[in-house]
Amino acid sequence: MLAFPFTPQLIIRVISVLLVVLIVVLFSHDTTLLVFFALALGHITMAFLYQRDAKKWNQTKLILAILGFAALAVFCNLYTTLGFIAANIAFVFHMLWDEVHLFNKKTSLVRTLEMLPFLVLWGSIFIHAASRSNFFFEAYGIAVLCVVVRLLLAFQKQYAMDVATYVLGGWTLLALGGTLIVQHVGLLVPASVWFFGLVTVHFFIWYGDYYRRVAPNIERRYTYIRRTLITNGISGLLAIIFAVTSAPIFLIFFSIGFANAWSLLHILTSIRFATLRGSLGISS
Repeated sequence: MLAFPFTPQLIIRVISVLLVVLIVVLFSHDTTLLVFFALALGHITMAFLYQRDAKKWNQTKLILAILGFAALAVFCNLYTTLGFIAANIAFVFHMLWDEVHLFNKKTSLVRTLEMLPFLVLWGSIFIHAASRSNFFFEAYGIAVLCVVVRLLLAFQKQYAMDVATYVLGGWTLLALGGTLIVQHVGLLVPASVWFFGLVTVHFFIWYGDYYRRVAPNIERRYTYIRRTLITNGISGLLAIIFAVTSAPIFLIFFSIGFANAWSLLHILTSIRFATLRGSLGISS
C-alpha cells in the first residue's frame, strides 16, 4: 500500500481552502475580490524576487515581460470573457503542475490524464456561469472515463499510482464538490470569486509549502518571512488606499481585466519547460 507521507502538505491544503471560504463568507463580493487581488500582487512579487535570486531574469526578459503585460492587459480588458477563460485554463494547469512539482514528481501524458477530471469539472462551473447551460453530466462522464482509464493503466507497473496521483485526485474531489453545489444550489457568488478564490488557495499552499522547504535554514527562513510580510503588507496597503480613494490608477492591480493579465503574465514567466514537455509526452 502507498504510505501517507504528505500529512503536513494535506493540512496546508485543507487550511488554505478553509481560509478562502472564510474570506468569501465574511466579506462582500467586491471586498473579497479586493483581498484576493492584493494577495495575488504579493504572490506575484514574491515569485519575481525568487526568480531573480535564481538569476532567471535579465534585461531582455524584463523588457519582453513589460511588452507582454501591455499586450495581455489590452486583450483582457477589451475581450474580458476570453481573457477570463484564458486565465482560468492556464491557471488550472499552472496550479496542478505546481502540485506535482511540490511533491517532487514529474509530468507525463498519464499525469495530464490525471489532471483532466479537475479541468472538465471546474470548467463546467464556468460554462454554466457564462451561458446558464448545463455541461454537468457531460463533465461527469468525461471525468469518470478519465478515472477509469487511469485505474486500468495502474495495472501496468510503469503507470503505478503515486502520491501525486492521489493529490490530483483530491483536487478532482474538490472540483466535484463545487460542481455539485453549482448544479443543485447555484453559483452563490460571481464566477470571478470562484476563480480568484481557487487562485488564492494556490497562493496559500505555495506560502505554506515553501515555508516548509526553507524552514530548516535559519537565514532563508527569515528572508522568506520578511519578504512575505513586506510584499503582502505593501499590496494590502495599496488595496486599502484604493478602497478609500477609488483612484483609477490602482485599477491596474485591483480590477478583473488587469488581474487576468497579471495572472497570465505570471504563468508565462513561471513555466518550467521540462514540465510542459512532460505533460505533452515529449522526451527532453
